[in-house]
Amino acid sequence: MLDMLARAREEYAESIVCEMREIAETVEDVHRAKLLCDNIKWEASRLAPKKYGDRTALDVSGDLNISNMSDDELNAKLADFLAKTGAAGPA
Repeated sequence: MLDMLARAREEYAESIVCEMREIAETVEDVHRAKLLCDNIKWEASRLAPKKYGDRTALDVSGDLNISNMSDDELNAKLADFLAKTGAAGPA
């Protein structure tokens, strides 16, 4: 029963996202279209958070022993981490 409910929520989220695309293409009032689309995006993110929700989780695993690393090795690790997360480096 729960699987059916979850599937129905996902299908409904898909349908309202399709509706959002149609609104974006056909509504001439840009401000109204943006408001409608923002509301639909919010609803879709609540119905199917894995697909339409904000992605804020960061999977970090493994051991990192930095006590024996040189400055160059530390900088390389930091640059790699920043590249993977999309974050900006030090100013």
